[in-house]
Amino acid sequence: MRNFLIGLILFIVGIGALMLIPSKQAPAPMPWNVTIMADGTSKGFGIHLGTTTYRQAQESFHEYGKTAIFTEQGKTPSVEAFFNSIHLGGLSAKLVLNLIVPEQTIELMLSRAAEARLQPSGAHRYQLNNIDNAE
Repeated sequence: MRNFLIGLILFIVGIGALMLIPSKQAPAPMPWNVTIMADGTSKGFGIHLGTTTYRQAQESFHEYGKTAIFTEQGKTPSVEAFFNSIHLGGLSAKLVLNLIVPEQTIELMLSRAAEARLQPSGAHRYQLNNIDNAE
């Protein structure tokens, strides 16, 4: 019994010592850590809205994401990037980014779209051609 107690105490002390060793991994951004930048825009998850490129977002999330064009009658078409599963700070989430793309470029991308699907909202979702995904 005495050996068991000594072993248990040593085990608890060892676990406590391991918990005090700092992690070499940089802390991940959390959803509530949003910074207002000097230009008045926001920065969260390492994404500076209106400034960070799609490629930089992919690198930040370690995920490629899927891009598509959405059109709806009476509204301007939009290009969205969907990240099915990103992991930040112990949290897992799905994320959609609206990409800033000139209208002329969107029209060109629409003309090369590989597939169109009607969404439950009534919008049309166009799968981008491989040429446009590379850009």
